[in-house]
Amino acid sequence: MSSSSIAAIKAAFDVESIRLKEQWVRKIRSTKTLRPAAWVETIDILLFLRAHPHSADFAGAAERALAHCAQVIRRSGSRHHPLIASEGLPGAEVSAPFSPELLRWLAGHAPQLLAWDHSDADEATQQEILLHLLPVAEREYFESSDEPTVEEWLHTFAGRQGPVAFIARQACTQVNDSALRTWLWGKLGLYTRLRLDRPALSRSETRGLHRPLFIHREALTRKVEPTDIINQPLGQQVSITAEERTQLIAVKRYHLASMGRETDPGTYADPRDVELFDMGRGLHIALYGMDPEHRLPLDAYIGFMAFKNGLPYAYGGAWLMGAQAKIGINIFPPFRGGESAWFFAQLMRLYHHVYGPVVFQAEPYQLGKDNPEGLESGAFWFYYRLGFRPRQPRLARLALREAERIRKNPLHRTPLRILEQLVDDEVVLQLHPTSGTPTREASRRVSHAITRRFRADRSAAHAWVNSTFTSTHGFHFEEDLTYEECARLNEWLLYFIADPDPRAWPQDQKQRFTAMAMAKVRGTDSDYARLLTREMEQMPASVSWPTPTLRRTT
Repeated sequence: MSSSSIAAIKAAFDVESIRLKEQWVRKIRSTKTLRPAAWVETIDILLFLRAHPHSADFAGAAERALAHCAQVIRRSGSRHHPLIASEGLPGAEVSAPFSPELLRWLAGHAPQLLAWDHSDADEATQQEILLHLLPVAEREYFESSDEPTVEEWLHTFAGRQGPVAFIARQACTQVNDSALRTWLWGKLGLYTRLRLDRPALSRSETRGLHRPLFIHREALTRKVEPTDIINQPLGQQVSITAEERTQLIAVKRYHLASMGRETDPGTYADPRDVELFDMGRGLHIALYGMDPEHRLPLDAYIGFMAFKNGLPYAYGGAWLMGAQAKIGINIFPPFRGGESAWFFAQLMRLYHHVYGPVVFQAEPYQLGKDNPEGLESGAFWFYYRLGFRPRQPRLARLALREAERIRKNPLHRTPLRILEQLVDDEVVLQLHPTSGTPTREASRRVSHAITRRFRADRSAAHAWVNSTFTSTHGFHFEEDLTYEECARLNEWLLYFIADPDPRAWPQDQKQRFTAMAMAKVRGTDSDYARLLTREMEQMPASVSWPTPTLRRTT
């Protein structure tokens, strides 16, 4: 029985399909050799079966089959094959431009698994960057005529930690400004090799928190009414310990790193701001807020990782701005074609009830713009079937005509030239009418206000902020703010420069405003997102929000 034949019935739960799946899993547990492509296909099927078991015994059998595959691959030459590496399977080496923060964290757990691969920068640029990361006393040798190459210097003087761990730590400790650090690291263009020699470090072996197993006894849920699901009350939040929050952060970092990826809410996760929710049918979704240093200046970026019966199922995040949320998702390949629509509806349900957005936006890249995989897979129609519609009337009409052709002829395939037009702008799912302004528009209005009110003098604009938002005028911020927190607060306050006189706001509004500010610069981004949405919802019609960016119209 071939893997392709099992792939065709993996989501079926009739008696014969169950018998064949059980027989195939037993066969895999005795398999010793396969071609690399066959290993990938086999592991993907096993992951799907493990996530959608028809019994607890079968889930255990699939788990043992996955462990067997990992053991065989690690002991064979297959682990060196490029396909195994590109798929993040056990024993492979992944090469990727990881951030210094993630590398420093990985080095703290498994330094022996990291190695310098190459740098996109030329030798002179590498040397210039390393000079910025070394104590002054060590620079003279580097600047001498017989200076060694960067790689030679690192292998000689980095010590037992190794070149990658050394340079990542130096970047994180010697460059305090995160934006400058990111810029310098980008100029270095360092690619690091990560060897997937630990069970947590391969995409077939990472697991979330242990939760009760959901047994599938019926066909998977394919068609959904998203708004019906979104409006369902949210179940109880799962109570997790500080140790479990740390574990959820580690799982996200490990799983994405095994595929050469990382995300800001994973790398810069705030351990105080990790929450887990049970969405039913074995689906658990963890939400990750970012630490204060790396947050976005105005909106809140809350990432997620979804787990299906304990297996990493999807990841992504939402950029939250009051009633609006830009949302991006990536379902891991083994699970595509399963309950993707149901999952996405559940994800929006979670964000809607936890943070309050009533408008969800998917940006062009998610639909396929500059994203060949998304374009060829017809991602636009995935969103369209869930109720998302183009903002532009022209594209909305084009989508409607094409949808009618598909309705009349289910075999119709949208021509690529039409898909390229449809993905040229964002699509939106609106639960309730609302107004709002994108963060890029907020930034534009700040520039206009500075030019108009302060004759383009940025120093004068900052001085106005510092003299306006003071305790004398009723803005009672916490007094023990660090230098970095003060800087973040002043940058956030600059967004409110369009208001002619915040000193005239009602005192209760000032109190809510300062609470939001403290959540943004010192508290959690989740609290900030909730406070922002609540403020916009509860604002009386007679009181306008301090900036046109956030003003709610009635």
